[in-house]
Amino acid sequence: MFLVLSLITCSVYIIYLIFKKSKNLPPGPPIYALPLFGHLLHLGKHPQETLMKWCQQSKSDIIHCYFGQQLVIVLNNYSLIKEAFMDDNYSARAQPFIFEEHFHGGVTSEQSLGERWLIHRKFAMDSLKKVGMGKLFLQDTILDELTDVFSSIDKEEGEPLNIKGLLTHGLSNIICSFAFGQRFSQDNKKFRHIGKKFLKLRRRKVNLQQWTVYMLRKWRHFPTSAINRDMRFWSP
Repeated sequence: MFLVLSLITCSVYIIYLIFKKSKNLPPGPPIYALPLFGHLLHLGKHPQETLMKWCQQSKSDIIHCYFGQQLVIVLNNYSLIKEAFMDDNYSARAQPFIFEEHFHGGVTSEQSLGERWLIHRKFAMDSLKKVGMGKLFLQDTILDELTDVFSSIDKEEGEPLNIKGLLTHGLSNIICSFAFGQRFSQDNKKFRHIGKKFLKLRRRKVNLQQWTVYMLRKWRHFPTSAINRDMRFWSP
């Protein structure tokens, strides 16, 4: 009897944490969120299309949904997205606790985290200036890579194109210009292979145990063996 009551109490508490309402939230999708998983299981194979459909059904360009316990605000309008990118108040974003644990509260080069990120950026730029890599060098390098990307797009003559590989190649070349003083062309098969492996690594799937701990932040201090194994694998 005690076990049943405990399970019911925990279930009610978890549901309350996930679905507690806020007066300032935009409308949500026309689908109820599931306990623990939120709306994750409703996204399907093409989540971006599902989110756009929810915006249409809600008749709003701003909606909210839950990825596990994490509240997510979805923008489906060019002007709103532009405003969010240009406003410093939106520069910080939530990150999984596993990143906080792994980087000890720090930031990575891919994350935009408001004031903390600006401090890291200023330190990096000051350090680069001391070795002769100022704004002019950075600007010229980025313009060269953009020219190469635009040239590759023009070669497609208006045909549909997934530019993820081109952007990854360009960003990697900017880093290589800083680190090695050289860039690699689009025809370099070895460099393209490394880029594909990097994208594949980023899409690495996690198992159910990891998602459970990710969604239940309150339980992160009780890691499973799978979490411990992955933390040891990714630790430098």
